[in-house]
Amino acid sequence: MRDREIIFSQQQRNDIEQQLRYINFVSKRIDTPHCDRAKVYAVFEATMSLSGSSYTPEQLRKVLADGSDMSAEAVFARRYYTLVASLLEDHIDRAFDESRIISFYTTLYDAPRSRRALQPRMTVADILLQNTPQASNDLFVYGDELSELVEWYGVQCSRPRYVPLEAIASFLYYMVHHNTLPQGREWVMHLVMLLLLRLSGYDWVAFSGPACTMNAQRIDYRRALFATAGGSDTCAAWIAYFVNIIYDMARQVSAQDAPSMPLLSASHKSVLNSRQQAILQFIAHQQPVSLSAIVKHLHKESINTVKKDLQRMRELGYIATEGVLKGTVYYKI
Repeated sequence: MRDREIIFSQQQRNDIEQQLRYINFVSKRIDTPHCDRAKVYAVFEATMSLSGSSYTPEQLRKVLADGSDMSAEAVFARRYYTLVASLLEDHIDRAFDESRIISFYTTLYDAPRSRRALQPRMTVADILLQNTPQASNDLFVYGDELSELVEWYGVQCSRPRYVPLEAIASFLYYMVHHNTLPQGREWVMHLVMLLLLRLSGYDWVAFSGPACTMNAQRIDYRRALFATAGGSDTCAAWIAYFVNIIYDMARQVSAQDAPSMPLLSASHKSVLNSRQQAILQFIAHQQPVSLSAIVKHLHKESINTVKKDLQRMRELGYIATEGVLKGTVYYKI
């Protein structure tokens, strides 16, 4: 696969950089969560729904509980659950290579594990996937585009300015849009997503389940992943969407983990005055934000007044900072 420059608009680049800073800020502050069976099932159910399964949540629970249903759809669902559970519950320490992807595929589709040519087969599960690229009648050989794509990902990871979430998003996009597997690429993509997130140190993202957020925004998800070119770099659009999903998850996790911070003191006098509350609300909606952005938002307040407010809010535990001097940005905690 040729290395290709992904072209972002200035707005996309600005949004991505801002969101990545907040994601990294949250990643440093939260403890690695425990992944219980409830989280595993939530990720499994969301992925099944997102990728085109015709099962309702009630039917999925019944299929998992009753192993006597040997229909193709039921077998596929049970295998998929097993893979999701292993990716979220097991310790991930193996290096990433094409054999991991092939193992996901062969587990789901009973395909040969060797690199020899095979005739692609359509199963009932695949027929359900109207948006999954269909297998051709030509022979398919493991290792051609797949191995090139894995090698390309390795090159991205070795670059000095490597950005893990951007590299992961790029890999997932090209995996779906290139002839990497005969069928079911979207299904396998979500498994690879969990694997790469955990290998990159984003356990909290994998355990929270990007598919859960994507499933709630299904139209935007499909538009970002499957949109035609239309004169713009669709991979850039997918990366922007993917990072935004993780950003939304970071905001949610941060809000859940943040301690309760009262706005009123014991004497019922506001700890934060109206100006400081306005600053806090602005930071919460736009974080991370710079001092100049806050001053511009307030219009009439001097920079020294805003600095004093920010120092006070930091002392009280409402906000945190990252960076130094003019590079300092503020977050709500």
